[in-house]
Amino acid sequence: MSSYDFIVDNITYSHSSLTTFENCKYGFKLNYIDKLRDRAENFFGEYGLFVHDCMEQYFLGKLEAFELTDYFIENYMERVKTPPPPYPKGMEWNYRTQGTKFFDNFYFDFDKYEIIKVEDTLKFEVGNKWIFTGRPDLLIRDKKTGDIILVDYKT
Repeated sequence: MSSYDFIVDNITYSHSSLTTFENCKYGFKLNYIDKLRDRAENFFGEYGLFVHDCMEQYFLGKLEAFELTDYFIENYMERVKTPPPPYPKGMEWNYRTQGTKFFDNFYFDFDKYEIIKVEDTLKFEVGNKWIFTGRPDLLIRDKKTGDIILVDYKT
């Protein structure tokens, strides 16, 4: 039995922690086992949180679909303050352009789906051992079939 077994068995896993593990096992150890790394803000985190905020404002009825692009453009500089990595060149412009296109073309069919939860943390257990958590953008119900659908837009 490893000295890390107790810690690993008691981690609540998320998309972020699993992605960290997949990309860099040492980074996972520092972040989630040793808890040594400061999880400082970075360009990608700030951008993702801001896009999630835009979506949340819309799904809570605080913004209309036609207002999303303007909200994104007007608040971008205030919300995404950390510069992106220098490589590849033009990354910030690409992210701003992609965000603008996403919101210009965004559509959600409120007639077809009922919104159950917006940006709410879900916890669940897999195999009576592993605990996972996530904060999906939406939990919706198909009005025709009654199916529950988890929606998470990836930035």
